[in-house]
Amino acid sequence: MWLFLESARQRGRPLEDLVAGLPLTVDQLSNPSNRIDWDPFCVLCERLEAICGGPRELEEMSAAYSASPDVLAASRFVGLVASARTLYWASHRWFGHAIFTVVRSTFEDLPDGRIRMSLEIPEGYRDCPQFFRINAGVFRANPRAIGQHDAVVDVQLFPRRAVYEIQPPPSLTLWARLVRRLRAFAGSPLALEELSTQQRQLKAQFDELSVAHERIGEQRGQLELVNELARELTAYTQLDQLEAAVASVLTTRLRATGVALALAPTPGAALEPGHASGLRQGPPNRTQVLTSQGDRLGTIEVWGVPPAPQGRSDLLDDLTPWLAIALDTARSFKLLNQAKAGLEQQVAERTEQLRASLAKVTEANERQARFFANASHELRTPLTLMLSPLEALAAQPLPERQKADVDTALTSGYRLLKLVNDVLDLSKLEAGKITLEPAPTDLTVLLTRVVRPWMAALELRRVTVKLELPPALPLVADAERLEQVALNLVSNAVRYTPDGGTLRVRAWLDGERRCFSVWNSGEGIEPEALATLFERFTQGTRTKARRFGSTGLGLAVVKELVELHQGTVRAESPPGEGVTFTVTLPPGAASAGPSTGTPATSTGAGALELKQYQVAGELTAPAPEQAAPAPATGGAARPVLLVVEDNPELRAFIVRSFETDCTVLQAAHGEEGLAVARARVPDVVLSDLMMPGLDGFGLCKALKADPLTAGIPFLLLTARADLQTRVSGFEHGADDFLMKPFHVAELRARVAAQLRLRALATELAQRDKLASLGTLVAGVAHELRNPLNAIINALEPMNALWPEAPEDARSLVALALERGRRMEQISAQLLQQARAGEGVHAAFDVVENLRSALAMLAHKAQGVRLAMRADGPVTVFGDPGALHQVWVNLIDNALLAAQPSGEVTVSVGADAGATVVTVADTGAGIPPHVLPRIFDPFFTTRDVGSGTGLGLAIVRRIIDDHSGRIEVESRPGATVFRVRLPGAPPIRPTMTDERAPAL
Repeated sequence: MWLFLESARQRGRPLEDLVAGLPLTVDQLSNPSNRIDWDPFCVLCERLEAICGGPRELEEMSAAYSASPDVLAASRFVGLVASARTLYWASHRWFGHAIFTVVRSTFEDLPDGRIRMSLEIPEGYRDCPQFFRINAGVFRANPRAIGQHDAVVDVQLFPRRAVYEIQPPPSLTLWARLVRRLRAFAGSPLALEELSTQQRQLKAQFDELSVAHERIGEQRGQLELVNELARELTAYTQLDQLEAAVASVLTTRLRATGVALALAPTPGAALEPGHASGLRQGPPNRTQVLTSQGDRLGTIEVWGVPPAPQGRSDLLDDLTPWLAIALDTARSFKLLNQAKAGLEQQVAERTEQLRASLAKVTEANERQARFFANASHELRTPLTLMLSPLEALAAQPLPERQKADVDTALTSGYRLLKLVNDVLDLSKLEAGKITLEPAPTDLTVLLTRVVRPWMAALELRRVTVKLELPPALPLVADAERLEQVALNLVSNAVRYTPDGGTLRVRAWLDGERRCFSVWNSGEGIEPEALATLFERFTQGTRTKARRFGSTGLGLAVVKELVELHQGTVRAESPPGEGVTFTVTLPPGAASAGPSTGTPATSTGAGALELKQYQVAGELTAPAPEQAAPAPATGGAARPVLLVVEDNPELRAFIVRSFETDCTVLQAAHGEEGLAVARARVPDVVLSDLMMPGLDGFGLCKALKADPLTAGIPFLLLTARADLQTRVSGFEHGADDFLMKPFHVAELRARVAAQLRLRALATELAQRDKLASLGTLVAGVAHELRNPLNAIINALEPMNALWPEAPEDARSLVALALERGRRMEQISAQLLQQARAGEGVHAAFDVVENLRSALAMLAHKAQGVRLAMRADGPVTVFGDPGALHQVWVNLIDNALLAAQPSGEVTVSVGADAGATVVTVADTGAGIPPHVLPRIFDPFFTTRDVGSGTGLGLAIVRRIIDDHSGRIEVESRPGATVFRVRLPGAPPIRPTMTDERAPAL
């Protein structure tokens, strides 16, 4: 039991903790003659393991018990006669008999000198693993009892059982053990002398320990003083107060006669003199360097304090780190206060600046609101004076062109009125000048009245209108402002509803709240745009937004007016499900009882006011599909103009301005314009800059990148007049820029200038080609025709002189002869091209000239009906031979196109003093993309070997030399070449008109 008690004492545990809850007392446990039951013993073992801290520590503690003085004294004489094996055998005998009557023990000698012992707890008794660990330590330390070193013990633990394999130290013989003990007795005087020596040494060590204890006491006192002073000094936060306190401490506690401090005002700065006091004669006795985080904080110079005695701690040295900490903290606090003061000053200055800026912004906003209000009021008067006469003029019968111009001006005026009204309403809302005049009204009646004006036009557009309204839905509201909200939402829905789509207006009762919604089946709104949809000047990026035009004010007015009614408005646009605007309104006083009298109606939505919403919502019926473009013309007759503009009114106006002089193609956006230009190459492109999808810059870049359209002049129309826009346009390849608004006369002049430049460039290219051709022909005429004559002259007699030749040989000769004549014809055409214009000009009958050409080509008709229409002889002035070649080329081409059973008609007439020769055929027609190139030299669509591409180039050159003009119109089933030969020098029409109105 000694093991339990001693372990508790060594670890400061009350002995009562060991026996707490057990039928034992400390006195009973201390008496070695007492015995205890097995269960309390197991509990004591568990508590001993907890005191020791684990099984390994428990084993070491039991080993130490075997070396205790009590055990060694008891085994002194046992060692004279006993060996280690004897001790283990005795332990085996004690288990189960003397010590532990519960435990069963076995003992076995192994062949290699080891001993195997086992301990087992029988069934019915509590298992105690701690007991097996305690005995492992005991078995390891057993040899200490006889003065030998520890044994080596291997333990195998099992439930309720442990097996120990023990390797004891080598055993001494009995004589050796007796000699060891006799020597111990014989050495007693020597032991006494050694004990005296040890006693003297212990006394000297005691004296040293006394001195050390005294020094430690001094150090402890000094450390307590340092801690006390440190607490006093670190309590200061003001740097000047701290410096004075440091000087006071050094003079009072260290008896210094003088103190001087030097500190760095900021980290890394040079030292500056600080607080100084006392007598400071001569150099200081001590200089302490103060550091903070590796940086030099400052220095303390002390006079009158000698260094500490050697080997003893100095108070100043011990106090220096604390002084550094206190001074660094106070300096940081000072810098923090300075920064705080500076920041507060900056905040105050910035606050004052912001207050002044806010006042300026408020004043500017007020001025802006006043300006918009005044401007809107001033604009409404001239707009009314403009719209009223225009409405009266539009009601009168006018020529179609003038009526279209009046309608365009009237529509633009309505849009401008809508913008002015929106700006005026917003300015009033900002200024708080709009006050509601609530009165009992009926939401069903109001919504029906709002939708009715759109019904007829929506029916033309095949739009299904669904009104899901209750018989009556009374509420108290400002009917005029609520009608304005509904008009804005319905006009927006009409604008974005596609032809053939659906528009639905609903109203319902949600508890006490009145709700109505407007839904259209058109394009949705992007999720990122929904959050800002009701903000001013915000537009969604839907494709149609640019087509209809929008300022982003309508929905802002809606939101402000609804919120004035204490209501809410929201927009929803699930993907692919259209757009829904929902307005929720409180019931007002209508909830107090039934509505009395007729519901209030709007007093301000007259015809003019309603028209602005109808125009904004594209009330008019959809424009008819664009008719197929007029047949194209070749040469310089009617240039082809492509107009790309997303605003339908402006596009129609431009078309009307050019349709008398040009063949005009139209496109509503960039993608459509690109497709039209590739299908029918125009002579000039006039495009708006800002368009949905592909804008003007993108269209210009795409056309300039295509070799087929790269040379087409490109003019940009834009309302953005800044330099960067113009520079960007020219960088994308634009040839000219025109700002909106523009004068039509200037637009026509710019288009005419680009056409002249294009014509000049084309003419120069043609001349270069023809000049090269002339050089080529000069050599071909001599190098090709002479050998051809020899070949043909040799083949013709051969064919006549060899009648009995085989059929294959005759076919080969005929084929060679036909190809030789074809080569002769090509060389003749080349010579004629080189010599065109060199013939003699004279007056001659063009009808007879044409009959000669028809007679020459009659053999090629082969089923084609060939007809000529002429009233009589027609005299022209020119080169008969050259013009005869013109008719041959045109009629030959017509015959080829009309085969196998078509018709070719040649006619002669007069038009404005000019002779007009027409060659028409009923063939397949010329593809639009081929039409612009048919007069280019060497361009042909025939198969290889069937044409040279020179015929029409020769025709055009001859006609140009006669100051004439050649035109071509072609569509599937009909192609007409028209040659105009002047009776007098022709006068080219101009495309400028100084009287044209501005746009």
